[in-house]
Amino acid sequence: MDSFNPMAAPWLDVLLNDGRVVTWSLREVLTQAHEVAQISEASPLAEVALLRMLIALVSDGLRTELPNEEAWAAVRERYWDGFTPEAVDAILATIPKPHDVLHPEHTAFFDGPAVRQVRGWDDPKALQPASRFLPEVPTGTNIAHFFHISDDVSAVCIVCLLKSRAVEAAFARGGLGPSVSRNLLATIGGSEPRYVIPRGQTLLETLLLNLVVGDASRPSWVAVHSAMQGAPGPLARLSWRPRLMMVAPESQIDQACIRCGSVERPRFAQAVMVDTYNHAGSRYGTKSNLEAWKAAPGDPHLLPMDKNALVLGLREEEWPLRALVRLLSGTASGLLNLLAERSAGLRQVQITATTTSGNRAKVDDALQADLTVSGDLLARPADERQLMAKALAVIFDKEHWAARTKLIPAAVPDLLAELTAGDDPQQAVQDWLAQGKQSAKATRCTEHTDTDGETEALYEVARRAIRLLEALPEPKLAALRPPGRGGALDAAVRQDAFTAVWHRLAAVPGSKRHGVREAIAAVAPIYAVHAGRHQATGRPTAFTERLQHAINYERGNFHGDGKSLLQRRLYDLAHAPPQSRNELLLRLVDALIAAGSSRCDFAALLVDVAHWNVPEQPTPERWRSLLEPARAGT
Repeated sequence: MDSFNPMAAPWLDVLLNDGRVVTWSLREVLTQAHEVAQISEASPLAEVALLRMLIALVSDGLRTELPNEEAWAAVRERYWDGFTPEAVDAILATIPKPHDVLHPEHTAFFDGPAVRQVRGWDDPKALQPASRFLPEVPTGTNIAHFFHISDDVSAVCIVCLLKSRAVEAAFARGGLGPSVSRNLLATIGGSEPRYVIPRGQTLLETLLLNLVVGDASRPSWVAVHSAMQGAPGPLARLSWRPRLMMVAPESQIDQACIRCGSVERPRFAQAVMVDTYNHAGSRYGTKSNLEAWKAAPGDPHLLPMDKNALVLGLREEEWPLRALVRLLSGTASGLLNLLAERSAGLRQVQITATTTSGNRAKVDDALQADLTVSGDLLARPADERQLMAKALAVIFDKEHWAARTKLIPAAVPDLLAELTAGDDPQQAVQDWLAQGKQSAKATRCTEHTDTDGETEALYEVARRAIRLLEALPEPKLAALRPPGRGGALDAAVRQDAFTAVWHRLAAVPGSKRHGVREAIAAVAPIYAVHAGRHQATGRPTAFTERLQHAINYERGNFHGDGKSLLQRRLYDLAHAPPQSRNELLLRLVDALIAAGSSRCDFAALLVDVAHWNVPEQPTPERWRSLLEPARAGT
């Protein structure tokens, strides 16, 4: 069998400060962390999980320098310009040998040889398809519509298995398992944990900002946590082992990896899986131990359950602002409560909220949203932070639901700027909410009352799809532009950029995945051209409404003969054959923005595109109807 050493072999995709995306080894990432902007993963689950793994790795390697919070400031000062070679050596020395994750005496996932003594490795029913460990792909009865594979012969490369190991630690769900582990247990954060991770402008800043201090526990690659050790600490929770896994050497095959397409790295069709805490031979603990540990605090990024927020039914993009309220009020988890003191000297901090939903043991839905906060705002005195938290909490009252829906996320930066510059947070929040109430009243559309539930549901999916495009690194987004608009001429480069979006379709419910995938293919080139000039207004009819407004605006300023440019574009598109629709869509959005509408609701446009050829949703007819009053007044 081949070998693979993650210390020396490239496997971590990172976005550099200069905009390039490269693949580096673990040592390279740590040595040059000051040159890295962030982990660059197509899956938001892998991005968050790998970041948590690196935080645990660095915190454990520097544990002797971090006995308490007072020592943290000295450590940040010492490594502000980058980790020294000695520090990198100390960090990597905590990972047990052999470093070859395909060594015959290794479990292949950074675990020590001791886990080989656990009962169950030789149970034939513990042998599982390797695809089982990838949230993005179907396996067994866990389906992903329009993504068809055969479990027995689908290959997964060692790099994707390594990344899935990190995802399991953070997001594993409970469900049915092999015979030795009938009921698989979820990770220690629960089946649908909500993680909030503060980030700096570089990976180095992010790692220093999140260092765990004074923790007696060790990461799972040093020792899997057992019941004899009591409640697990932050490092054990960051690297939790809900499953023990080992690749099956005899299943190595030559097919391309179904996740990343690699044909160079070792690839396997099967892996052995044993539930860590829920089978008769477990030496680490039982289900009752795990339930007791879940109830105890300790995860540095896990946002405590917010029952009021669940009642309110917050959208995913509202969670970072909700988390900010918890951070400012000091009611978040331990490390997050220290963010205000640790952010001193940082220009800005990005708060990323990530959670999942799913069915049985498979993750269906990955939800992620970001919020950038000024370091000056977080570094205010404690009494001022409490006043801001109290003022911001009002936003989530039920009476402000309509205004909140209009203003989040597009107008949140304006609110944070007012809070940073002003001295009356309560008045700033009230003024901000008043703008949302006026907007809701001004943009009321009778067409919305006729919108069916299917369209509403698709619009929610479409907003998530646009968020996937927003999260793409700039080089990949630029590649999606039409060749005549600065996009890549190389078909392989364009396909690679689209593949990055397809991997993120784990965030889209399976029943909607095909329609959204087709619509993204049409909308992505338009979005790439006009990125940053969009606004999700919260209603699926918003694009038609904005189009009508722009036609009226253009007609009022039109003094020549014949149709206006916008009307001509709309007429061409409404009557266009499918093969020419994409280019005409781009021209229509160009004309729409030129006509005075500086923003475009791409989610609403995506819904219309998805409905274009559906008989029950005659989108072209609805668009054609906009031409009649416009033609009459021309």
